[in-house]
Amino acid sequence: MRRLLSKTLTELGLEEIGWSPRSPRAGFASDLVSKGVPFLTVKDLGRWVSEAAARTCIDITASSSILVTFRTRHLSAAMAHACEHPLSFFSEAAQFERASCPVTSPVAVLASEGSV
Repeated sequence: MRRLLSKTLTELGLEEIGWSPRSPRAGFASDLVSKGVPFLTVKDLGRWVSEAAARTCIDITASSSILVTFRTRHLSAAMAHACEHPLSFFSEAAQFERASCPVTSPVAVLASEGSV
């Protein structure tokens, strides 16, 4: 995963972002907090045991900076496609797709519960 991520970032000219394989977890958590999802809900969704560990990973400033970088490089459409079709980037991922059980984002679950 680390090599694939590094190669992809290099090909896109985004090495300075400094993503690691753990970045999506922190990114999703930061995004949820910035959208007003309660911290304890985000902590539970991210499966952090301690509040201190969750607070260390949540970085709204960095999350905003990455979003601005994508927008200034005109990568918003590519980012939207990647978010909509994450398994399309992995050749053997089709075996993990479930037609009868669509994947729902944590934000969509919270929205359906009236938490967002």
